[in-house]
Formats: sequence, C-alpha cells, structure tokens
Amino acid sequence: MKIKTLRIRNFRCYKSIEIEISSMHALVGTNNAGKSTILRALDFLFNPSIKKINEESFYMKDISLRVEVEAVFVALNDTEREQLGAYLRPDGTFHVMRTAQLPVEGKGASGGDDEDEGKVKIIAHYCKPQPKVDWLNPGKISGATINTWWAAKGDLVHNNVSFSSVLGSTKPSVGDWKAKAEEFVKGNLQASDFEDAWIPNPQGYSGVLKATLPHYELIPAVRDASDESKVTKTNPFGRLIYEIMRTLDVGVRDELESSLKATTLKLNREGKEERVARVVEIESTIKGFLAEVMPADLELEFQAPTIEVLLTTPRIHVDDGFKGSVEGKGHGMQRAVIFSILYAAIPTVYWRSSNALTSRTPAPLSLLTRLLASRKIGKPICAQRHRTTTRSNLRQRIY
Repeated sequence: MKIKTLRIRNFRCYKSIEIEISSMHALVGTNNAGKSTILRALDFLFNPSIKKINEESFYMKDISLRVEVEAVFVALNDTEREQLGAYLRPDGTFHVMRTAQLPVEGKGASGGDDEDEGKVKIIAHYCKPQPKVDWLNPGKISGATINTWWAAKGDLVHNNVSFSSVLGSTKPSVGDWKAKAEEFVKGNLQASDFEDAWIPNPQGYSGVLKATLPHYELIPAVRDASDESKVTKTNPFGRLIYEIMRTLDVGVRDELESSLKATTLKLNREGKEERVARVVEIESTIKGFLAEVMPADLELEFQAPTIEVLLTTPRIHVDDGFKGSVEGKGHGMQRAVIFSILYAAIPTVYWRSSNALTSRTPAPLSLLTRLLASRKIGKPICAQRHRTTTRSNLRQRIY
C-alpha cells in the first residue's frame, strides 16, 4: 500500500492542509515553512504515542482542539486487502485517521480518574460509507435504540420495503439486529442511501493497524553528530540497524538465543551442575556473611541480554588509519556513518516487507542520493531538503 492523500488538521502550524502524494515526493521550503510538521504528523499516524503530543502539538497551542491526521491508502496488496477487508471502502481504498485530544476539563482520558486527568486520548478511526437510516447503521444499533425502534417497528420502512418483516415477531439482540440490518442493506439500499462516516476504535482495530500499516521511521536532522552516532535501541539509527539485522536467518537467531541461554545456565542456580564453581563459591561467601547478621538465603542471578538488545546496541568502530569508536571520530566521519546506516536500511526494509520507509534528512546531497536509491528499488519515499524561499512557500516536488 502507499499513501495517496494526506490531510492534517489542528496540528502544530497547520490549521488544515491536504497533500496529494505521488510515488516519490519531496517537500521543499525554507526553515519554519512546515516541512518537519508534515513528517511529524506522519510519525503520529504510523507510530502513535502520548509522548509525542504536548501543548505545542495543537494549532496555536489551543488544547481545546482535536488533532487529526488522516491518510488515504491505495494499491493494497492481497495480504493487506485480506487483513483490512472489514475496514475498506467499496473502491478498495483504505481511509484511516488518528486523533489526539485532551479530555474535557474535569474528566480524565478514562472517564474521570484523577490519575488520568490531563492525559492525551489517542483514537484510531476508519472511514467507510454507512446507511443514512439510523436503524440500519451498525454504529447506532444498541440495546437502548433497539427498544425504541421495536416499540414502533411498523414504521421501519425504507424504499417501500418493511424491515419489520425481516425482524420477525421476537425482539432481536444487538448482534441479530445488526446481522438482519446487513442483509436488508445488501438487498434494498442504493448508493444514494449511504454517507461517509468515521468509525472510532472498533475492537481489534489497533492491532490490525500495527500489523498492516507501512513501516515509518522519522529521522531527525542530525544536530549533534557525536550523540547521534552512539547507536542505541532508543534512537532512530539503532532501530534501523535492528531492522537490517532482523533479516538474519532464523537458524542463526536461534543459535544465538541458545548461546545466551547457555551462558545464563553457567552463571545461575538453574544451571545446577553446569554452574561455574567460582560463582557458587562467591555466592556462598556473601551468604555466609549475611547469615551472621540476618539468617536468610541469598542468590546471585545474572540476566543475559536478549537478542533484540544485542542487535540494537552494537558498538561501531571505524579504521581510517587509526581504529577507534565512531564517537571519537570527526563530525564528517560520524555523519558519513549515520547516512550509511540510513541508506543500508532502505532496501532492506523494502525487500523484507514491501512497506514504505519514510524519513527526513537535512542536506540536498543526501536527498539526491536517497531519491536515486528509492527509484532503483521502485518504492515510494517522502524526503526533505532545504531551499531559500519565503516562509509561506512550502512547495512539493514530484519525481
């Protein structure tokens, strides 16, 4: 799948903006033109987190507004169509929206609990045509509304067809009513009987989105090369290296996991006879001193790192005539390493998942290189470069 249309409302510097996105797209504008805001909006859409929303996230810092980031996806593959089938529009496109809103004053995100008061509430929605008639609209069918409609079931007529004959003589449950309504809709409604509606957070929807939406990694401009070149599991480059390393053969990963498990067995009590004798001796000595003060058993338990931790926290060494950690090299070398990681990750992520990798880079040269790399593998990418223009002149380039 790829994004065809992006709409942003009440987010940072944008009251409302709509962008038609091509297979390869660049945002061009001066500093503070709003390029980064668009990329941050995409980050919120793909990777929602209350940590990414604060007062500055709301247009003009008006926290009474609701942030909305909406996208229209087209060109879904067979797997995506199968996973998103219940949420697709009749034309096969997928309309998704994330919203963020602070709770009404005096009510927390969970309905008024003090500990939740002031927390941002993030909701995922999908858009699909729904019947204009309330008693056929699944989003409006509930136990309370059924009681009301049942009392006047003779009035449930649409297009000169009675729905009461479909319901039968016994008041149906919510599930039965929805099933009968769906059957009635298929046989008796026309296109003009529907209107678009946003359906919020149906059961299981968040999990489907997490498994199906394209991979998105926001790469901020490199301001401190020394800090960014320290690859950790929490910075973008650590996550990109992990994406690359995920392509390791399953057998290799299993072998590494077994080796880590064998290490813990040699150090901990669960290893029994395999436990290193010196570790047993040290534990016994400490326990002996403890017993003189307070009788109790004492156990030394060592935690081995997981394979995920190992694959996201490598030390990078560079030999440019003198071998050393990349943190100790000059900023030019550090930036070269950072962009090398980025370039390496692009085809790896595409090859594995056929999902789009979207990122931000701070220099025209890196944009050109990445556009060429993206064109080579034939996948969509959104990029950014700086150009001297007026602040209001945020322009889009199509490639």
